[in-house]
Amino acid sequence: MFLPYSIYRPTINLANNYSTDSYALAIDNLNNDPDFTTYEFEYNDVIVTTVFHQWMGGFPQDESEAMGLISMSSTFAALPGATKMINKTPHESIGVPTKEANAQGVKASKLVVTLLEGQLFPECERLTQEIEQIKKEVISFAKTNANFYTISLGCSRIGSVISPDSKLKIISWNYKLQDNGFAYETIIIKNSNKKKPKVKAWSISSKEAFKPTENKIYNSKNWYGALYYNIVPWKGDYILLGYSTYNNISKVKVIEVLNLEKKRPTFGQKVFKKGNKTFSRMVFEYSYMANMSLVYNSETKQFVFDHLSPEEPSMKGLYQYYGPDFSVDVMQEKGKYWEYKSDVDVRNN
Repeated sequence: MFLPYSIYRPTINLANNYSTDSYALAIDNLNNDPDFTTYEFEYNDVIVTTVFHQWMGGFPQDESEAMGLISMSSTFAALPGATKMINKTPHESIGVPTKEANAQGVKASKLVVTLLEGQLFPECERLTQEIEQIKKEVISFAKTNANFYTISLGCSRIGSVISPDSKLKIISWNYKLQDNGFAYETIIIKNSNKKKPKVKAWSISSKEAFKPTENKIYNSKNWYGALYYNIVPWKGDYILLGYSTYNNISKVKVIEVLNLEKKRPTFGQKVFKKGNKTFSRMVFEYSYMANMSLVYNSETKQFVFDHLSPEEPSMKGLYQYYGPDFSVDVMQEKGKYWEYKSDVDVRNN
């Protein structure tokens, strides 16, 4: 799997040589995270597409067996929803395919994709067991390895972020459900001693993500689900920047406080002021097809983000039609609060 360089439309290429589960999870995760480049690389002007290559190993000489292999590969691409598929032909093992052989391969693939349209790779007990095992291994490793905070996970589809004080690490990922909803998993690991690990770790799940409200305090039992991409230490707690997709028409970004002093982690604290109102978190909902920038500027102590507006005034309140309008807002630290300021000039002097 690799990411070729392209100005506007990079692609993720996957070659079919391994297990069905591996491809299904890889393509599904890529397709279900339209903010992949923003979340992983902080690019805001690209669209990531998934390209699936049919079987790249040895092809059988028997045409019937070759067509079976092509159909199987088409199934691997169709169920997770790959954007594009590179086709093979029944003459792969013989030599340069004829135009007729190419047409046969395309027709077989098209039929499989058509028959599977709208179907998803099924959730299964094996997948659930694998998720739980990974979480247990990560927590066990974190508690016994002093270098855990400097070790790369080696998996581009699992988000990992470390706080500037090196005391907190958050690992998070998501996957799509059969009803087109989304599930989220996160592991929060806090180390209170740099020299000798004194680690607390929590595994938190949201089996069906939902939009968080601005005033509610969430914990590990009722967490809404998010991918966290930045951590800002603040007054003994941590402020998180998160991204969430909970449906197929809109996306959400949040600013919220994480508190780890209680028995279980809590998300949210009434420190965000907008006008005369105080909120437990800032919630920004916008179109599934749009990208919103939300970052922290440590020099100015501001959270800087795109202002969101509807495409038309008549669409006010319909957040699936919201997107950046080329103005910028900030949350500015002021005493024990963060205050909202609109239409701020954040250019360098």
